[in-house]
Amino acid sequence: MKTRTLIRLILAGASIGLAARCGAAPRTNLELSIEANPRFRQFGIYLSALSHRVLQGWQGLGRAATAGCRGEAAVTFRIDAKGEVAEILKSEGSAGEPGIGRAVALLKGRAPFGRWSREMVDVLGESQVITLRFHYGGAGT
Repeated sequence: MKTRTLIRLILAGASIGLAARCGAAPRTNLELSIEANPRFRQFGIYLSALSHRVLQGWQGLGRAATAGCRGEAAVTFRIDAKGEVAEILKSEGSAGEPGIGRAVALLKGRAPFGRWSREMVDVLGESQVITLRFHYGGAGT
């Protein structure tokens, strides 16, 4: 297996404009982590934009769909140079079927994430494996 690096984005601060909160009481934060090939680091803007699109989907779900979100869901997928989710490789976590299902649906629903530049293809190839970890928790977690 290729070496992977963890690029952790904590997306619960309004100061960076990517806050994602459930409307349920108590309010729920979503923290999103990304694991990708270390070569992806030089294309951090792309990963940030991908994260932002997924979070926009989270924000659009509404109170009923996000109530009771707790635990973690991890979705490992293959993204291709067209920015499409070519394949879901694995989905798992402590969030149970509803939380894992929401994570998969958010990922698929927000794709495609934008065609890769020629430089990205030269460095990354035609596809890469990425894992998104959705950390659902109460306020302050």
